[in-house]
Amino acid sequence: MRVGVDIVIISKIAHSLSVSTHFASRVFAPGELQHAEQMPKYSAHIFLAGRFAVKEAVLKALHARLDDGIALCDIETITAEDGCPELRLSASALCASELLNLSQWQVSISHENDLAIAFVVAY
Repeated sequence: MRVGVDIVIISKIAHSLSVSTHFASRVFAPGELQHAEQMPKYSAHIFLAGRFAVKEAVLKALHARLDDGIALCDIETITAEDGCPELRLSASALCASELLNLSQWQVSISHENDLAIAFVVAY
């Protein structure tokens, strides 16, 4: 079993989104961006900050760094039918997970004031 946790300042993610045209496409999966586009701007920043925290928490659970070749956009948080977040890994992230025999992931995301936190458990 592996665990990872990360906390993100929402306003820093909002700033990165506003100053870089490539930040969103490098970091977020197309489905995450499509979902955020349907929200008011501030809600989208909260949503994406939570998704960013999940990506960082997954890297920690994998004992990986960005320079290990795992693309953040290969780590996608989707919303299940019951409204709970679920993880969908692809390409580089899926390969890293399979090398460690990690096939099941549990995800929790929370937001408060200017903070978003994510916790993941992999087994």
